[in-house]
Amino acid sequence: MFEAERLKKLHEFATKGDLSTAERYTEHEHIECPVCQGDGEVLASDYCNIDGKALGVQFYGIGNEFGAHEALWSYLVHSVPAILAMAEREKRKREAVMGIDDDYMTSEKHHPGYVLIPTAKFEAIRSALGEEKAS
Repeated sequence: MFEAERLKKLHEFATKGDLSTAERYTEHEHIECPVCQGDGEVLASDYCNIDGKALGVQFYGIGNEFGAHEALWSYLVHSVPAILAMAEREKRKREAVMGIDDDYMTSEKHHPGYVLIPTAKFEAIRSALGEEKAS
């Protein structure tokens, strides 16, 4: 089951995926490890970063970013069916209320404080909202 709060937490700990800052080294040279502030070196072909975080070197067990990003990605991919179902329910709700402002009546004499809508529109809205209760 999809949980928005869990997704928010995972997103908070993962990198933001700003590829404009990404660097990739492919030559066979050694560079200073950006995670250990130069206390070690890694083979340049094993190094890439996103958001200034050395994701490539995470395979060596340095830092937390890779694990956090992997957890976010795994949860997101696992949640796609539930997210798509939620989007479809939202679409049906929007469709159900479309045009309601063109087809309503008010009567301060007979029904003060109420808006009357056609039964078919009311049933469509009720059905769309009922789907959410059943989910």
